[in-house]
Amino acid sequence: MLIQALDFARQHCTALSRSRACYGNVQAFAEPQSNVVQFKFTSPGDVVPVNDLKTIQQLSSQRLENDVAFKLIKDNSDWLAKQNDKEYSLQIDKYRKEQKMIRSTYRQIETLTKLNGQLDVTALPAETNRWAEDKNKQDRFNQWLKGLQKDIYLDQAVKVMDDMIGQQNLVKAKTAEDPKKAF
Repeated sequence: MLIQALDFARQHCTALSRSRACYGNVQAFAEPQSNVVQFKFTSPGDVVPVNDLKTIQQLSSQRLENDVAFKLIKDNSDWLAKQNDKEYSLQIDKYRKEQKMIRSTYRQIETLTKLNGQLDVTALPAETNRWAEDKNKQDRFNQWLKGLQKDIYLDQAVKVMDDMIGQQNLVKAKTAEDPKKAF
C-alpha cells in the first residue's frame, strides 16, 4: 500500500511546495481549520497548506504542549532571546555570573534536544558505502546518521506521520463497519 501511495504522489503531487499537503489517498480524512473558507481536499492531486489541516495540527500541538522537553526548550529559548537585548553590568563578577547562566541554559537546551531513546535510522542500501573511497566523507555520513538517531525533532516528525497513518486507519475502520440496520 505504501508503494502505491508513493507512486500516486509521484504522479499527482509533483508541484508540491514546502508546508503543503497533497491529497493522494482516498481513505485519508482531512478536516479544515475553523477559519479556513476555501478548502478542497477531496480529489487526488488537491493541494492545501498544512496549517489548514485541523486534525493533524491539533494532535501534534497537543503532543508538543504536553512534552516537558519541548516546554523547557521554548522557555529557555525565550529567556535566551531576552538576553540579547539586555544591558550588561560593568562589574566583572556580575557579568561572569550572567554569562555562566547563559552557557548553562544553552547546554540544557542542547541536552534536551537529544532523544533519550534511539530512533531506527539507517542508510539506504545504495548509500551505505557511497563514500567508501573517501574515509572522511564516510565518517561524516555515519556521524550524521548517528545524530539523526537521537534527534528529538525527527522523532516528533515521525509521530506526526504516525498520526496521519492513524487517521487513515480510523477512516478505513469507519468504512469497513457493517451498515447499521433500522429496527
